[in-house]
Amino acid sequence: MKLRELIDKHYRSGELYSIAFKMTKQKDLAEDLLHSAIAKMIRYDNFEDRNFLGYAKVTMFRIQSNINRDSFMKSR
Repeated sequence: MKLRELIDKHYRSGELYSIAFKMTKQKDLAEDLLHSAIAKMIRYDNFEDRNFLGYAKVTMFRIQSNINRDSFMKSR
């Protein structure tokens, strides 16, 4: 299955949103994180047909880590 088809399937079912919401605990931040992750997955398209949800989760985790690091550095 192609990457865009997998994104569409899991986006419609709400699985991707639930992963993002678990990471952020806020509706608006979860939507922003999800859209950033989808854009990044489509831009780089290096998915190798293994575990799509794991790939999406790692992508979201890395984006969220960068956001957290940036906000920590700004508060110092």
